Amino acid sequence: MAISVSLKGPAQLFANPFGLPKQIHFENYTTVWHEGNFGRALLNSSILSIGAVLGVLLTGTPAAYALAKIKLPGGPFLIGYTFFCTTIPPQLFIAPLYLIFAKLGFVNSLSGMILIYIAQWSPFAILLLRSYFIQFPNELLEAALVDGATRWQAFWRIVFPITRPGIVTVITIVAMYSWNQFLLPLAFLNKPELQPVTVAVVMFQGQWSS
Repeated sequence: MAISVSLKGPAQLFANPFGLPKQIHFENYTTVWHEGNFGRALLNSSILSIGAVLGVLLTGTPAAYALAKIKLPGGPFLIGYTFFCTTIPPQLFIAPLYLIFAKLGFVNSLSGMILIYIAQWSPFAILLLRSYFIQFPNELLEAALVDGATRWQAFWRIVFPITRPGIVTVITIVAMYSWNQFLLPLAFLNKPELQPVTVAVVMFQGQWSS
């Protein structure tokens, strides 16, 4: 039904909205693509998703490793605090965060939006990856350190390959939710040239038609 309607002209649509198109108008798709600025919207969504994934991995992976393998002062408190952060809905911090971002000049900024995504999804990544790091035997890690490897080298060469399933899970979930996010971009990205696909589709709806 939706495909049939999208291939009709205005006259056919109002004359027979449920029938098949008598004359196919493929130019409708070209019109929507240009007038809706969906090319730029797709690029914005890609930038936001890729930036969020890279940021979450860069911050969440070392933090998860430290909480799992290094005895930190206040470690249990940090784990509890990280878990608490995963339970906070984004609706609670939109208003105060918008005021802070407005003063810092991060409103209408893709980089500012990426920072929000990183803060939102890093706790989830930390808890998930920490569960993988805990399962890794400390004896293998200690053997690598005794052989002269630094803790960073032991992490990348020994520990990191074991956690690939967790890394793939984090990438998939963060990319999917960053791409599908609607409320946060709607609040923080007011300029049409900065809006992702989710917002661009809604904004393309007119007052009387879609």
